[in-house]
Amino acid sequence: MALTHTTTKPIARKTLKLPRRKHSFSSLAEHASNIAGSLPAFILAVLVIIGWAIAGPYYHYSDSWHLLISTIIGIPTFLLVFLIQHNQNRDIKALHIKLGELIRSTNGAHMAIIDLEKLDHQALVEVHARYEALAKEARRKMRKGVEDTGVAEIILSNAEIGKSE
Repeated sequence: MALTHTTTKPIARKTLKLPRRKHSFSSLAEHASNIAGSLPAFILAVLVIIGWAIAGPYYHYSDSWHLLISTIIGIPTFLLVFLIQHNQNRDIKALHIKLGELIRSTNGAHMAIIDLEKLDHQALVEVHARYEALAKEARRKMRKGVEDTGVAEIILSNAEIGKSE
């Protein structure tokens, strides 16, 4: 009996069109976050604090001396909080999209888990407990020599499904 290879016509897929560039605020936020998180920025911050501490006796530890470090630290920190939060929000959205695409394209994956982050805390705890139970059962079976490559069913209650919409 000879083995034959048949080819099938590829399934037509829509092309995903992505925007060309980030907005200028996103670029600024990313650039500022990268600089603020770098080793040179950390060294500069340490040097500023050391310089401030050394200047203390010269200024007799006055209110102006205290105000100087508060201003130097406070204003950039206040601005960086918003820039870093913007970066984190964007990164998390991108990560959710990537994970959603992996779930969507994986045969046998449960599509209902794509937007679990929208469930309330109690629903997340319940779904997490189900996955922990699956992992525990899989480890038990693995100790008996059974492979851990099957796709187990995760059943969400109607209430949990409704909470994510």
